[in-house]
Amino acid sequence: MTDPLETQAAAGRSALLEDMRLPAFDTLRGASRRRRLHNGLLAAAAIVVVAAVALIATFRPHTGRPEGGAIVAKTIEKPAQVGRCSFHPLSEKVIFHVFYAYKGCLPDEATGLSYAVTTDGGRHWKLYEAPVDDPTCIDLVPVGPHDAMMCDYITHDDGVTWVKRPGPAADVPSIPAGWLAIASGPDQNVLTAVNPRTGEQARLANGSAIGPSTPSEAPILAPDGSIWVVQRPGYTPGTGRISPDRGRTWHSVVLPAPFQKTPLLSLTTTDGRTGYALTADGTKAWALFRTTDGGATWSTVRRGITDVTGNLLPGPGTAVIEAGDGPPRISTDGGRTFRPLPDTTGTYMERTPTGVYVLRKDGEASTKEVQIAGPSLRFSTVKSPV
Repeated sequence: MTDPLETQAAAGRSALLEDMRLPAFDTLRGASRRRRLHNGLLAAAAIVVVAAVALIATFRPHTGRPEGGAIVAKTIEKPAQVGRCSFHPLSEKVIFHVFYAYKGCLPDEATGLSYAVTTDGGRHWKLYEAPVDDPTCIDLVPVGPHDAMMCDYITHDDGVTWVKRPGPAADVPSIPAGWLAIASGPDQNVLTAVNPRTGEQARLANGSAIGPSTPSEAPILAPDGSIWVVQRPGYTPGTGRISPDRGRTWHSVVLPAPFQKTPLLSLTTTDGRTGYALTADGTKAWALFRTTDGGATWSTVRRGITDVTGNLLPGPGTAVIEAGDGPPRISTDGGRTFRPLPDTTGTYMERTPTGVYVLRKDGEASTKEVQIAGPSLRFSTVKSPV
């Protein structure tokens, strides 16, 4: 069996190489999963997708009709040629599907950036031109049940209208009440506060640098206001960090002996009190830990395990979900046992900043259908309308 730490590092390196040579659908899957591409790769590969929350330049808007300072999105018919890109759920029922009026989803070549929206879980769809015709804006960021950001714009009505977002705010000492915590930047490496009402973003004055992350490794802002994140030096395990006060102060996770200095693969919490951490156990296995006091103390759940090898996500109640590169599994007994989630067909799971679970398939299949679930984890399959 391979060394788990080496496996993680190799996965990061191979993924970067794949992003430079794979077809468009794998590039887009990489953008959704890794969100780490930078301008250097753009020059090398010409197919880089930059996360929308990292872009602050002014884009050329579509010619949608302005109304009260907003852009009314122009409705369209299904194009003759379509390049499917990605799904972005705002809730279990409201789901965006971004696509190009073009034969493929190649950001360096495609035009006609568009999106479809359903408000009934995929039964009916409306198609619109995007508020900007910029190929780097395919990555929507959900910030509410009817609210999403696309580059410099934000919608509060399921994509019917869009308004310009304000520029970045000054650094804040902590995540303001009512704001969300997301990872932003080309590598998703900056802990950022987002106002879901305006789309305004601000960095934390203390603790913004979290290192590169994937959607399943995104910071967790718990209901009690604590923030849980793994601070990574690269696409490898790193240091577990917890803030009990919305990012004002931080402390490092210290696991029981002999794991005090072992880097963490994953860290998550369900409610700010109960949390789980996963780390390597030697060179051939993993160890799982649990806390019930907000990370002040940790107990060993299992050592020498090989059945939990992926990132951990919060589940309902005090349950924890393993979201690796395979079918997701859930534990409801404190991590002692895991069982497959029922009615799931995807292999890569993430949780949005608004608490929606997204289960994607590999490769081009991820652009054709997706599975969506709310806190109940009852998944439904949503197919592309184009």
